Amino acid sequence: SVLYWWLYTQYMRHHACALSLVSIMLHAVTVGAATFDTVYNKVPVEKDVSTCFDVEGWCKCPTGHAITGLYKGNCHLLTCLDTYHCARPQGSSGVINCVSLDVTTAMSVMTSTASCPAGKVLTGMYRTSCDQLSCINQFECCEFSHPDGTYTIDAVPSRAAWTTCLDGFNVWCDVSASEYMFGVSRAANGDNLRALDFGE
Repeated sequence: SVLYWWLYTQYMRHHACALSLVSIMLHAVTVGAATFDTVYNKVPVEKDVSTCFDVEGWCKCPTGHAITGLYKGNCHLLTCLDTYHCARPQGSSGVINCVSLDVTTAMSVMTSTASCPAGKVLTGMYRTSCDQLSCINQFECCEFSHPDGTYTIDAVPSRAAWTTCLDGFNVWCDVSASEYMFGVSRAANGDNLRALDFGE
């Protein structure tokens, strides 16, 4: 249920206080989240990406879902991105108008931002053969479809602080209950998962 999912994420956040993929003072990644009308409750699912982040290729949510959280294992490299939290708005009939976005430059330069085009959410990431944060070079960005059209995304997204979220090991970092990721930003220094600092 939605209540169970909310309680679970709060529990994981409470017990993952040392988790951030980066410290804001070190190398931060701002994770964007598009907020949908709260009437559209999330339908959550977990996606094991532990094997696909070990090799070059795409790591995507199940069809029709977008990323809402990340689980990091026992290191700071891409290979330790083990699980996605994915979700879709209740009533969604899938995703449409998907595009592959080249984020090579944005993910390689400090204090830069990589985000999906307006109205789209992040459904997958592509990693190359190396194992650093800059080795993510493509996003898959899609719109959620609805029997009556498409969902409206808030013009001004909110931001969830991940400052201490992914500094540790074996921890979750999630966006808030009504949000979906749409991008990331790099800041300061470093090129590993500890550079993720905010969820939006």
